[in-house]
Amino acid sequence: MLLAAQAHASEGEARALKAAAGTVERDGTRLMIHLTSGKAKVLNDGPSCNDEATKANSCYGYEFDRYDQARGLFVVRQYYYEGGDHILVDDRTGEETRLQSAPSFSPHGDIAVELVYGESHYYTGNPALNVWRRVGGKFVREWSMPIVDDGQYEILGWASNESVDIREVTRLGSVWPNGETILDDAGVRVLSIAKNGTWRASTKKFVPEPE
Repeated sequence: MLLAAQAHASEGEARALKAAAGTVERDGTRLMIHLTSGKAKVLNDGPSCNDEATKANSCYGYEFDRYDQARGLFVVRQYYYEGGDHILVDDRTGEETRLQSAPSFSPHGDIAVELVYGESHYYTGNPALNVWRRVGGKFVREWSMPIVDDGQYEILGWASNESVDIREVTRLGSVWPNGETILDDAGVRVLSIAKNGTWRASTKKFVPEPE
């Protein structure tokens, strides 16, 4: 686990700052993002996670991940003592969208998919696959599908701008968020998450779990 106090010292951030070529700067505990509007957005690390008095409740820090100039987004990770979020920052307005896991963007960049599990920091809902759509400088959640908390999920890739394939592995005895136990549909499945009027999931391939 990367503690907030260590976030600004990571090698990954150093590489990301170099690639950003001056559009993002680190000054100690301050992360400064230079927006295309000419303004600057400053993110300040909170109390150190090495402080026993504050680490469990209020420590946090930021780590710059990358500047996706083609999509007009800065991606920043916020770390807590346990867990963290991904923050999408519009490179013109500085508006933020906070996601609980790393997003996968559609080819046009206006749709993002995330897989959220129960242990994600401050996440109070059920495990889910969330679809977000960009509206102006922010992303809004457009659709959500429950997933199995002890299942295994992987985003395989985008077939089009509104169609993404997901690999799902579930096991006999796993429990869906609604309390139903998985019995005869355990195994490896490739799901197509696509919008045809509305978002929906359909099975492209299914290999049952051996008895």
